[in-house]
Amino acid sequence: MKIKIIFFFTLLTCIGFSQDNKNQIDVEFEKCLSNDTATTYVMLYCVRTARDLWEGEMNKYYNLLMSKIDAEQQNKLKESQEKWVEFKNAEIAFSNLTYYNMEGTMWRVIGLSNQKDIYKQRATELRTYYEMISFE
Repeated sequence: MKIKIIFFFTLLTCIGFSQDNKNQIDVEFEKCLSNDTATTYVMLYCVRTARDLWEGEMNKYYNLLMSKIDAEQQNKLKESQEKWVEFKNAEIAFSNLTYYNMEGTMWRVIGLSNQKDIYKQRATELRTYYEMISFE
């Protein structure tokens, strides 16, 4: 039992540290932005692409997680995801209202970047649940 507990906390630590390592989406995103001719249009393209990829990751891990859990957990995860979608929509609406009314096109990049981060955070949460459940 003691060995299982030590192993579990070691695994949590490793997962925590692996969060610091860049995901391939982040690597490609930074590569896209590092273009010397990165205009606002190019930046918007890079951020939008990364946001869409993070949304794909989120959906991937949601579906993988749903396939690993029992009916009660599935209902709770579905409820949680529905509440998350409500949060995401409200947050994006506020962000859009705030940033799109500010002077300068760079604020649009920042607003879209916030959207990307919202998807990234949820994808990371779902991936962590999936990895922990798959570990058992």
